Amino acid sequence: MGVARLKESGRIYEEAFASSSLDSKWEVLPNDVTRFEAGSGSLVLKHGQDPLYLFYKPLTDMKQFVMDVKNSYNPDTEGCYGGIIVFVDEHNYMEIEEFLDVSLPTPLLKTYPWIRLIRDYNYYTAYWSDDGLIWNIIGSVELGSS
Repeated sequence: MGVARLKESGRIYEEAFASSSLDSKWEVLPNDVTRFEAGSGSLVLKHGQDPLYLFYKPLTDMKQFVMDVKNSYNPDTEGCYGGIIVFVDEHNYMEIEEFLDVSLPTPLLKTYPWIRLIRDYNYYTAYWSDDGLIWNIIGSVELGSS
């Protein structure tokens, strides 16, 4: 999709992960190239001893945006999580996570095929969808004061 078409549709950026290297707008922590693979239209983040974080740096200063993420991750081990985290500081954050809870009588696997995050200044609203068309609200929160 061309840049003019992205702006016309309201999209600022779309990542197809067609290249094996990440655009400079992305940051991965820890920066361990063995923990992620890009290319062929997807990005694979791999488990490890420490959590792996992927940041899209231009969103930090953007006060209003909608971010849609198509997700094919399904946790298969207790303690493994995937999703989106909005982090301001240790007291101000929002987690939209997938997880497997085997402590329940019937193990619970919670997954979101699509995740939508809407930022409107300090207000963040999260949604999930099975198809990327019909959205269900997860919740909303105000984070930080700046």
